[in-house]
Amino acid sequence: MPKVDGWEVMAKLHETGEVNKMPVVVLTASKDHPDSGKCLEMGARALIAKPVSIDGFVTCMEEIKMYWIIEKDPDEQY
Repeated sequence: MPKVDGWEVMAKLHETGEVNKMPVVVLTASKDHPDSGKCLEMGARALIAKPVSIDGFVTCMEEIKMYWIIEKDPDEQY
């Protein structure tokens, strides 16, 4: 993101309480990175590792789509 990084965005959302008004999904270089837990502590609802191929990207987008579907209606059976 130009002029601001993800940490700054998460900090601002957390600081203002806006993170509680929307589900935040973080795309990260590695789910195993020590700072990944910090995102969840700041209010992110999920972490998804960035894909390195187009097929991985398509799969990642499908996972995000399913996340939003389940978030909207968690009692539905998928």
